[in-house]
Amino acid sequence: MYKKILPLLILLSIISLSTKAAATETYQNTDLILSYTNRAESDPVLGTGTSDEDAFSARFEHFGVHDYGDNYFFFESINGDQVAGPASGSFGSDTDQHYQFVWNARASLSKISGNTLNIGPINDVSLFYRMERASYANYEANMIGPSFNLDVPGFTWFQTSLLMNKQNYLGASTKDKEAHLYWHTFGVIPFEIGKMKLTFSPLVWVNFTKGDVGKELYIEPDIWLKIEESSFDIGFRALYHKYDNYSRTTPTLIARWNF
Repeated sequence: MYKKILPLLILLSIISLSTKAAATETYQNTDLILSYTNRAESDPVLGTGTSDEDAFSARFEHFGVHDYGDNYFFFESINGDQVAGPASGSFGSDTDQHYQFVWNARASLSKISGNTLNIGPINDVSLFYRMERASYANYEANMIGPSFNLDVPGFTWFQTSLLMNKQNYLGASTKDKEAHLYWHTFGVIPFEIGKMKLTFSPLVWVNFTKGDVGKELYIEPDIWLKIEESSFDIGFRALYHKYDNYSRTTPTLIARWNF
């Protein structure tokens, strides 16, 4: 019972915090994303595979712009039969749920200084802090570094960041725990086909680890179709994850409720 109630309590807490934060934000968007795939192959690093390759996830996320920069977080519950593999739960037991939390906080130099920054395609520079936590392998990471907003044709938002990453998890080697480079990029491209309004939102990150798995490449390109006159979107994600001697592609159906 405790395992079932815990994610709900966390979700309600996040909703409460985001509602309070929205009062001081000049722009905000909050949504709930549901996703399903029948190709959830084993992934020893991220722990998202299931024994029968069926996986369902629910992600609550919030993005807001305020007077000093912007703020983004998500809480996600990943569900499936023996998700992450046998004995990946607490105390070495099997589990059908794993959780992850990510928080991005950026302080804009333009907003703090009151001066508009334009250097070629760069229209703003921010100090970026990123926190990651996950139940699988008790994973935790803290990252900090510069982040750049760029004017890129076709994109309404394009952000790229170079962060120093300090991570720890069960079984991590000394090299795994050393600080290393992490590159993170996200963009948004709205477009139309006939009367259909769509959005392409690619996420790409590279984790230049010094541990056993070597460099990680993760690509999460989403294509969203807005349901006319509603707060709902439906879409498709072709997730790709690669590191030394491993790669997988996971086609995923996604649905989003904006509120």
